[in-house]
Amino acid sequence: MEPLKSSSKVYRAVSVYFKRWNIDPAKGILIAASGGIDSTALMAALARYRDFNKKELPLHALYVNHNLRTGEEIEEDWSGLRAAARLCSVPVHRIDVPENDIARSASALHEGVEAAARRARYEALDVWLNRLNLGYIALGHTLDDLVETMIMRFFQGCGVSGLHGIPPLRGNRIRPLLEVSKAELGELVRELGLPFSEDSSNREDWYLRNRIRNELIPVLAREFPSMAGSLGKSARFFRQEEAVLQEEALRRIPWSLGKNRAETDVPVFFSAPEALRVRSLLSLIHYYLPGSSRVPRDFLSVKELSYYRKNAVLLRGHGFTLRKEDARLIFVPSVVFPVKTRYVKRIFRGSDGTIAEFRYSWGSRMPAEGHGTALALTESSRGKTLFLRSRRLSDSIRTPGGSKRLKDIYRELGVSEDSRDKIPVLQVGDEVAAVFGSLFGYRDVLAEGYQDFPAPQAGDVLSIQRMETGIGR
Repeated sequence: MEPLKSSSKVYRAVSVYFKRWNIDPAKGILIAASGGIDSTALMAALARYRDFNKKELPLHALYVNHNLRTGEEIEEDWSGLRAAARLCSVPVHRIDVPENDIARSASALHEGVEAAARRARYEALDVWLNRLNLGYIALGHTLDDLVETMIMRFFQGCGVSGLHGIPPLRGNRIRPLLEVSKAELGELVRELGLPFSEDSSNREDWYLRNRIRNELIPVLAREFPSMAGSLGKSARFFRQEEAVLQEEALRRIPWSLGKNRAETDVPVFFSAPEALRVRSLLSLIHYYLPGSSRVPRDFLSVKELSYYRKNAVLLRGHGFTLRKEDARLIFVPSVVFPVKTRYVKRIFRGSDGTIAEFRYSWGSRMPAEGHGTALALTESSRGKTLFLRSRRLSDSIRTPGGSKRLKDIYRELGVSEDSRDKIPVLQVGDEVAAVFGSLFGYRDVLAEGYQDFPAPQAGDVLSIQRMETGIGR
């Protein structure tokens, strides 16, 4: 492939993005690749940046098959992606989410299939990022995606923090093409002769985003031809204003941050304007509950009258509790989210039957070390979906004496009601296989250290280490 000309807008966008956001490409990049135009153009642009600048830039691509479309479409995507990756000299990897896995996850979390698929995709990307020892995950979001998001949030109701749309950088996830249109990416891919596919579901109208893309935006674009560019500029302005407000919120409302809670003075909190109070709480949510879903602004509006209430819970939900104790305001992250947002964590296994390393944070920042136990699976569990989730009232588990309900076992062991929701359940296929810290005699799973029954606190980590299959270590 010939070097990409420096005049190309796509190439310039990548180069400018790295400089603007202080990205060090030498740490390596994992590309979220679907085989479509956006991710194929992203892969080509990053490869061209690497080759044109003669820089050390480890590049890999990961294709996640959600098993939501026909096998023919999936294999067509994969075949085209592999061909494009060869032309770009980028190694490409694939992971297949078991059939019906996304539907189960969506049902367990009371969320849509799109959200469940996105969750599975990001989990897979995180696993492979660590496996390949790379620094960033590159996502192919474009200016078109940004415009769609801004329009959706505007009509759904939001503040400045929502109107800036998709963040260009969040943690280790980078979006170098957020200021480039899908049409420009299409021109690049066709110019380079790279194969690509189109997801047929993008043409269906049962998704809100598709209806906005296919029906509303064409109408708006006819009246406002420069709409996309204008909204892109507005997003930058909103991000700048939000950054200033966030900094002011941290200055006006200082919090004392602990492992499992944060505290501030009640008079200090309520002396700040409501907009700063909301941002102050959002900063705590991002700190203690990384990756949590977007919290409605109205929910975070603590009214001034709450200042005069005696010791009371002011907010509860979305993974945290905010309560007033005398002259102190206390923010406590929940170990387990409420029923509608209970945690479900998918565990990916290698093709050789091994369990990839898996770490799960109980609502706080990921510490370097934490509590853990080891699990090993026998051949009879091969190919089954693994979930780590919070308990359900109907859960039962096999024991040497037959099937037994978890709530009865908890009662016999003296586990309090409050602790029961804090203890994760391992589901293999459709059955409960084990409970963190206890085996209960299930024949296919071995958990060490089951004599103890620790209730995880915010910040604790369950680590399932990579090991060979078979009972024992």
